Amino acid sequence: MYDVMEAIGAHEIVVEAPEHKQSLALMEPLQIQKILLAYRHRLIDLEKDRRFQQFLILKNYPGVFNRHPHSHIIAMPVIARRIDEEIWGTLDYYQRKERCIFCDIIKEEIMTKKRVILETVHFLVFSPFASRYPFETWIIPKKHSPDFHHIQEEEMEDLSGAIQSLFIRYHQVLSDPPYSLTFHSSPVQTRFHRSEYHWHIETRLRIGLREGFEWGTGFFVNPTPPEDAAAYLREVE
Repeated sequence: MYDVMEAIGAHEIVVEAPEHKQSLALMEPLQIQKILLAYRHRLIDLEKDRRFQQFLILKNYPGVFNRHPHSHIIAMPVIARRIDEEIWGTLDYYQRKERCIFCDIIKEEIMTKKRVILETVHFLVFSPFASRYPFETWIIPKKHSPDFHHIQEEEMEDLSGAIQSLFIRYHQVLSDPPYSLTFHSSPVQTRFHRSEYHWHIETRLRIGLREGFEWGTGFFVNPTPPEDAAAYLREVE
């Protein structure tokens, strides 16, 4: 009844800067681009191991056990539940409308502009509709792509600037708040990969969370509507 498996996987640490007191808000875009290059390089290499189905890039700021700026690359032999749920939702939408739900979200957000924080050549930074957490923010490529590690050089340069801009806004509006950041990308290997998926980055602030209620019910209580959060962050130059 209860299936188990061997603990197979990989967990790598990316040391993001030589300075101990450093953050994404204070880094130059070129340094952030180097971090993204490290992610891409490691994921391309890890994908060669056929046992791995899912990659996760995760960053907590400040670090829970070590305050030196760093992030995690995790390779798993199973598909993360959150990604699996997103994929099923994406496939359901695609079956009904023959379009990517994330691409439609991008078009809707650009058209209404209520929740858009920043738009670059290749990326959209916005607060998602009915956000689960205060100041929850997504960074998503405007061109459909299921895999982060297939990102092109010019897109990576653009993304590094978008990341810096977002975290400068967090730093100024909310006095350098603690946050978590994660990359959502399609599972790898041919039989698990989903071309219909659309990779993106999700961030949330680790403030004002009602973890007990949310964990017990699956409902999210957010005291800051995404439209207000986006307006606050847009005001920062």
